Amino acid sequence: MQRLWGILAAAILLASPALGQTDPAKSAAPGYLVVVGQSSDRAAMGRYAGALPPIYAKHQGYYLGIGGPGRGVTWLQGPWRDRSLVLGRFPTRDAVEAFWWDEDYRSAVRLRDRAGVFSVLAVASTGPTPFQGADAGFLLVMLASSEADRADLAGETFARAVVESGGVVMSPLAPATARPLEGDTVFDRVWIAGWP
Repeated sequence: MQRLWGILAAAILLASPALGQTDPAKSAAPGYLVVVGQSSDRAAMGRYAGALPPIYAKHQGYYLGIGGPGRGVTWLQGPWRDRSLVLGRFPTRDAVEAFWWDEDYRSAVRLRDRAGVFSVLAVASTGPTPFQGADAGFLLVMLASSEADRADLAGETFARAVVESGGVVMSPLAPATARPLEGDTVFDRVWIAGWP
């Protein structure tokens, strides 16, 4: 297969218990937090993870999926095959950023200083989160729009395939759907789809 542009695709097959879960119907356009990371210090990451539940709850956020290769995440294409992945849900994309810049989170994130490499994005949505819980599955496709025409064609193909397979597109198929919060990601389009 010829490489057309930078692309990363991953399927999250494991959803973790919700933290501070709110009623999905109350949020017409939630925001998603996408974290792709590689940790090098498990103890530091454990302390960091332990500090997060009250901060997520404060911003009405929770995990839709979390894991890594062999732990609920299947990498389908692209680099970072050895990375873990987090998909968090918040009431809006602005709420993702409020969580990220919250003073409590800024203190907690220091617990993972020098404990790994992370790329973090805030992603807009197209509407309510359609599927949640232990049986839900998600597909994330991250790509750079350096070849916009081909990226647009890929988006149309992606949307059609998702719908034909019984899924729902959860993030806009448009440029600048993602705002980088941390890391060196070149991806500026993040498409998220969900299946029951």
